[in-house]
Amino acid sequence: MKTRAVHLVPRAHRRFDRRLRGAKAMRVCLLAAFVLSLQLPSCARKQTPKAGSRAEVAPVLVAKAAREDVPVTLKTIGSVEAYRSAAMRARVGGTLTRVRFREGQDVQQGAPLFSIDARPYAVALKAAEANLAGQEAKAAIAAGNAERSVGLLAQNLVSRQEHDRVTSTAQAESATVRSLEASVESARLNLEFCSIAAPISGRTSNLLVTEGNLVRANDDQALVVINQLAPIFVAFSVPQRSLPEIRQYMAEGPPLVVQASVTGASREPARGKLTFVNNAVDPATGSILLKAEFPNEDLNLWPGEFVHVSVTLTTRQGVLVVPAAAVQSGQKGDYVLVIKSDQTAEMRPVRCGPRLDGKAIIESGLEPGETVVTDGHLRVVPGAKVSIKADLESTGTTGK
Repeated sequence: MKTRAVHLVPRAHRRFDRRLRGAKAMRVCLLAAFVLSLQLPSCARKQTPKAGSRAEVAPVLVAKAAREDVPVTLKTIGSVEAYRSAAMRARVGGTLTRVRFREGQDVQQGAPLFSIDARPYAVALKAAEANLAGQEAKAAIAAGNAERSVGLLAQNLVSRQEHDRVTSTAQAESATVRSLEASVESARLNLEFCSIAAPISGRTSNLLVTEGNLVRANDDQALVVINQLAPIFVAFSVPQRSLPEIRQYMAEGPPLVVQASVTGASREPARGKLTFVNNAVDPATGSILLKAEFPNEDLNLWPGEFVHVSVTLTTRQGVLVVPAAAVQSGQKGDYVLVIKSDQTAEMRPVRCGPRLDGKAIIESGLEPGETVVTDGHLRVVPGAKVSIKADLESTGTTGK
């Protein structure tokens, strides 16, 4: 029994010692956490910058409000159309014997383009002329008989019935002559149609038939298409709500200026004038078709391509403008952040007009020369100081 007691006491002691060390460790951890929680607010207070310190200054980009002449424009997408287009078709049938131009060549009005085998039509013309000559001889004889019958009737040598028969025969022969004259003219025209000339000046398309092909009169398939490229049209549509304004400015002054530019092109936009307003609004789209004419002397515009169109309705003289990015929208309307002379920001309500080409027209609430924030609005607190990141530039641009 004594031996068992000797062995049990150390084991119990060891278990108690482990529990004691665990409790002490727990108390140490809790104490460390408590001390750390007391120190964190102190550290946070030490890191908080003082009022008016450099950390509170918001960096911004700015621009100055200025007066400018601002064009009022309508912008849309349009398509280029040939000023005139002619699809060449044969007016007589036959074998195509010659093509007198190259594909894509510029041709002048009246220039010969195609030749059709003219021999059958030359023969037909000769036959028609021969028939006419024979009929003219018959008509001459009938006319002589009618003239003599008049004298004989006056002497009572022929009856009235015979005289009427001779006269009517002469008139019938004369009518036949006129009919054959028309046949000769038709045969002559068919012979002329064997040579096909350009009805307009322009550029030819790809050749749709080649020499040796048999062509038919007035076939659905054209021989070639000629497009007049200078001048040229640009067709586009605008919403019907813009129609009264367009008609007003068209009536008040010279033709409205229209600019057209191709996407990705480095050249300057082409300038033309508005020449056509359709006579009805499309009920399916609520838009109206317009066309502008461009000189296109440099052939920058090509039929079928899509272009960006800008119609200048008028120009507002000396209006106050700022970059459109300077105008912000709030619960009470539009406003701008004005930088005062002490480098502090002021929230200024404004009445904003149209936004055009990255600029906003300010109707009221701002004076020329005042500085407005164009970038960095979210960091600015009204009444706090700001830091301008670059020198002021002209209106419509921001500092870099």
